[in-house]
Amino acid sequence: MPNYVRDIRNNNYSYDKITRILFKNLKISTYPINVFKIAKEFQFDIFYGKFKQDNISGAMWDGDTPINVGDKTSSRFILLNKNDDINRQAFTVAHELGHFLLDCNDNSNCYERYHGDEKQTGDEKKMEDRADQMAANILMPSWFIEAYVSYIRKAMNMPRENLVEQMTKDFNVEKAAASKRLDELKIV
Repeated sequence: MPNYVRDIRNNNYSYDKITRILFKNLKISTYPINVFKIAKEFQFDIFYGKFKQDNISGAMWDGDTPINVGDKTSSRFILLNKNDDINRQAFTVAHELGHFLLDCNDNSNCYERYHGDEKQTGDEKKMEDRADQMAANILMPSWFIEAYVSYIRKAMNMPRENLVEQMTKDFNVEKAAASKRLDELKIV
């Protein structure tokens, strides 16, 4: 495990700070963010499958014990719903990376299953919301979005609806995620 991941796990950094640490160490300086490559950097295997429940977008395992996934075995993997489109899969990978950075530790196995549309309550909801926030920060870092929107406003004077549509293409994210990120950053 890289030392900076241990540092992230041991400190109460903001999502923005975590993203900056991550990008600095992985030498990421342009968008769209390839979260599949980030997962590979952390030695995650990426598998695709069909879940018994339709509302599951993915699952993550990080542990000492290898697990069989179909015809493969891995001790660190992200399993994606093969029926989801690539942008949903990218968000799911970023979400699982959020759990890896925020919720896992070196001393125990870590398993998480992502229900894309299920309503959680209590601590589970807080944990899922944090992973979603981390995913949004990884896919659409604040400093990228601020520069991007500034450029779009000057160059094209684009209305919000068109801006959201353009962001989905340029950042490879879902429309709802792009719109929510603009709201979170209080842009447009």
